[in-house]
Amino acid sequence: MSDRNGRVYVVLVLVTYIRTSTACNGYTLKLNSIKNCIDDSVIKIENPGATLDKDCNIILKGCLNFPKGFKTAKGKYVLKKAPMPPMDGELDFCEVVSGLNDPQIGNVAKMYNMPSKCPIPPGKVCGDANKKINISRFKNQLGIASGTIDLKLDVDHDTGKSCIDINVTISKNRARG
Repeated sequence: MSDRNGRVYVVLVLVTYIRTSTACNGYTLKLNSIKNCIDDSVIKIENPGATLDKDCNIILKGCLNFPKGFKTAKGKYVLKKAPMPPMDGELDFCEVVSGLNDPQIGNVAKMYNMPSKCPIPPGKVCGDANKKINISRFKNQLGIASGTIDLKLDVDHDTGKSCIDINVTISKNRARG
């Protein structure tokens, strides 16, 4: 898996769980919408949300549900953010969750007791207010990411398909004075 695909996965994790939050390096993140775009999705997002504190920690709520489980998870993504051209590519989510190229991703999976490799059994992984994911290493890139971002994931599994549409806005807070 390329470093670029690892970054796309980090963006996915961030936008999947962040609703509206003001903190990290003065940026506001607002999840405008997130939806499973097929009814019988192998990976389902349920009641997503999060807070982002001043120390650049994300505290997740909501769940990822794997009603069928899966052995394979190869998919495509399209990331759009004006005025840049769309960025698309392919991901093997089984490689991503193992943290092959980014141990921090693997550590997040372990923190939430997710399997660190496929197969992923049927089950649910939910946020926990006592567990924090530090993203301070990305805080200086929030300016580059500011604006409205659309992300679509289409994933083929051995047990079916998953599709997730996400729309998020990242903006800098204006100083009051």
